[in-house]
Amino acid sequence: MRRGGYVTVRALAIFAVAAALLAAGVAGVSIYRGRSLKPRREGIISLSPALTDMLFRIGAGEQVTGVSEFTHLPDGVKRPVVGDAMRINRELILWLRPRAILIQQQPTDVLKLLASDDGIPVEPFRIEMLEDLRAALRRLDAIAGTDGSGAVIADIDGRFDAVRRGVAGRNRPTVLLAIGRDPVMAAGRGTFLDELIEIAGGRNVVKLGHYTSLNDEQVAQLAPQIIIDVVEDAWAGDADKVAERQRVWAKLAVPAVRAGRVHVLPDSTVTIPGAHVGRTARKLAELIHPDIELPADPAPATRPQGRSEGE
Repeated sequence: MRRGGYVTVRALAIFAVAAALLAAGVAGVSIYRGRSLKPRREGIISLSPALTDMLFRIGAGEQVTGVSEFTHLPDGVKRPVVGDAMRINRELILWLRPRAILIQQQPTDVLKLLASDDGIPVEPFRIEMLEDLRAALRRLDAIAGTDGSGAVIADIDGRFDAVRRGVAGRNRPTVLLAIGRDPVMAAGRGTFLDELIEIAGGRNVVKLGHYTSLNDEQVAQLAPQIIIDVVEDAWAGDADKVAERQRVWAKLAVPAVRAGRVHVLPDSTVTIPGAHVGRTARKLAELIHPDIELPADPAPATRPQGRSEGE
């Protein structure tokens, strides 16, 4: 009985993993006479939305066999979600048999086991500043065996230059870029968001390093002229939530509130240091300088991905 129960539980677990893979459209996984056939050990699992974005942009999208929560994939593309920064599905990762796992964090205990016991290389990346992003793109080319980073970096820098030209000579208002409200989590110095505020023609009101928690009194003391509050993507279709957040900010006696310059921005990609940062700089510039005239936004440079899995 005990052995039979174990076999049943294990069979159900295998079935669940196979069903998840099939639902995600993973190539190389199939069911034949009740047995699941594992894919070859050749893919890359990315546990960072930023790194996943970069992989697709440099032309390595077909190599991505697993992703993390909160990942923005190209339209029509599906990949199995293997976890997030804190929770990782080791069984699913072992099933996918990747040749590498990419992370934008320190390895967790599960990831250390995957590296030591299962022999899967774990590649950590640190992306704090824009130069870190450029270095990550070049390193991803080396890992994936592609050569798309040069074009993507040129595209990003070209967009930055266009924004810089557009804001040249303009007054630079102070900006608070918030990622969360209770308490306020603000982007400070030593972050790519601080650099993007500068490129977009603003001055970051937060002088402390990295990401700083602020209460309402501290925000009032900083007296930002513009507040950009980045919220979940789903808020784009919920006017009531956006209006309620505006009312919360309206309680503060700061120049941004008095001037009606509190912007609730439902776009989580703003907080991700991916290959789209050139477009993020443009979005920020249009909020900081609403009368700015920028050239038409070109389509992002992307290497051909080949056939999408599941087609």
